[in-house]
Amino acid sequence: MHYAAGRLEDVADTDLNQCKAFGARPDMTWIDVQGIPESATLEALGAMFKLHRLALEDVVNTGQRPKIEKYDNHLFVVIDLPVIGSGSLRLEQISLFLGDNSLGRTE
Repeated sequence: MHYAAGRLEDVADTDLNQCKAFGARPDMTWIDVQGIPESATLEALGAMFKLHRLALEDVVNTGQRPKIEKYDNHLFVVIDLPVIGSGSLRLEQISLFLGDNSLGRTE
C-alpha cells in the first residue's frame, strides 16, 4: 500500500520491483508479507530497504520474545498476535520494520 495526501494505492500480489518503486516514493509505503518469506525474497527486501541482517534472521526464527531494536535507519519490532481458532488460543509472531517512509510487516 502507498499512502499519499488524500489517496491510497492498494496493490495486491506485488513483485519485488513494485515494492522497490513504491519504497522510492517520498510518501508512506506499507509492504505486507504474509507468512515467512522465502530466503531470496527476504534478502532482496533487506537489501532494498537496508534492513539489518540480524533483524532479518529474527523474522524466520519465530518464537522471538516481543522486543524493539533500533538500527541506523529503522526500528525492528516483534510482537505476539493472539489468534483464536478451533477453540484454542495461540500466538503468532508479527515482525515490523519501521522506517522514515515505510512499514514492512511479516506474519
